[in-house]
Amino acid sequence: MKAKSFLLLILFYIHTNLVWSQSYVDEIALMAGGAYYMGDINPYTHFNNYNYHFGAGYRRTLDNKQIVLRGHVMYGRVSAESQTTNLNFRSTILEIGPAIEINFMPFVIGETKKYKGTPYLFGGLTYFKMNPQTNNNGNWINLQSLGTEGQGSSLNEEDSYKTQQISLPFGLGLKINLSKRFALNMEYGMRKTFTDYLDDISGTYVNTDKLEQENGELAANLSRSQGIEGLQRGNAQNKDWYSFYNVMLCFRILPSSECKNNFSRKKR
Repeated sequence: MKAKSFLLLILFYIHTNLVWSQSYVDEIALMAGGAYYMGDINPYTHFNNYNYHFGAGYRRTLDNKQIVLRGHVMYGRVSAESQTTNLNFRSTILEIGPAIEINFMPFVIGETKKYKGTPYLFGGLTYFKMNPQTNNNGNWINLQSLGTEGQGSSLNEEDSYKTQQISLPFGLGLKINLSKRFALNMEYGMRKTFTDYLDDISGTYVNTDKLEQENGELAANLSRSQGIEGLQRGNAQNKDWYSFYNVMLCFRILPSSECKNNFSRKKR
């Protein structure tokens, strides 16, 4: 099954649960935190070259108080540089998609006496858009269209990579009730991607002169090949990862009937 079809299936499943669930609690979440990447320039070190991210989400806690369906949109940036190869990049990431949370213990936002807090796990399937750039004498240059590894030329059988991709987010978090309407969440998550070009690096260095002839002088300069044609530039077997970790402020949405009752009490 193609990734887009699977994403549509997940969205349909979540939509069905949202519509037919008999008892639920809705909330809106605002989030902010850090982001980092792991790939060819930074293969092993977590929390290295971390940047910002922020976002918002809509969540629904179902009847059993341990399953939460959510959708979110996040925007952030990842970056890294290598002193040995002179390769560097940054990329903005726009991520949109559904996820499912599993609370370790029953939890409902706002019910402070019954539910103080709980750890939880989450997983999902999301769409994200990236835009790899490199710093060239103080100017940030978009890389995807250049083909720095010979994409789109006779030097490489591959076409240009796609900037719109699918990722698998998963991680863990902690929820704490603050008041009748607010809760605080702390969450850490990794994203497994199916691309090795989040950093525009994957294969081998190609012939600089030929790359300049076919893809242009800028592509040749930014390949940073330095006359080392055929040597490994990246590891195509290992796909890139990125991480979002954040703090969320969650706000409970009251049903319309409850809002009317509260309004009537205030008038009295």
